[in-house]
Amino acid sequence: MSKVLQRGTAILAVIASLVFATAALGQMPQNPWKKAAPFPEPDEELYGVAVNGLPYLLPRLIAHRTARKETDYASTRLLASIVAFPLFWALETWIVWRLAGLGWALGFAVSLPISGLLAYRYLGGVGRLQGQLRFGWLSLTHRHFATRLLAERQALVAELEHAKDDYLRATRGSSF
Repeated sequence: MSKVLQRGTAILAVIASLVFATAALGQMPQNPWKKAAPFPEPDEELYGVAVNGLPYLLPRLIAHRTARKETDYASTRLLASIVAFPLFWALETWIVWRLAGLGWALGFAVSLPISGLLAYRYLGGVGRLQGQLRFGWLSLTHRHFATRLLAERQALVAELEHAKDDYLRATRGSSF
């Protein structure tokens, strides 16, 4: 295969993955306080975890072991992720290419960022569900603590809304 054709297919794969990722991001709720849709069956999400799990967890492990403060952790994790994801994706795509051929490898390469986004969103929802279940258990076993937590949360949300309104009034809605 000529280099021009290889570059063309690589560019096409990148464009396709950006289009699909943009479409997926467009379906995300704009306000995180709104309720999300019910949980789907985790077929695609499990695929996403399988192919994106190691490059997601490895930078986290590296950052935990090397960072001395919170800003170091974030920077280390970001830089390690910038290296880990392309490296693992290239290795995984190469393995698929060697085992199944170029067509499957291109399809696999296009699916990597999309499946990673789906898995990330799904696992975030699972984390929220776990938190809700823990709070439900707390409200059943220690009702007075749960009531107090809800009251504190409502006060914090009201204070944040008030601060937002003050900021928007002071800046007349402009961030400049």
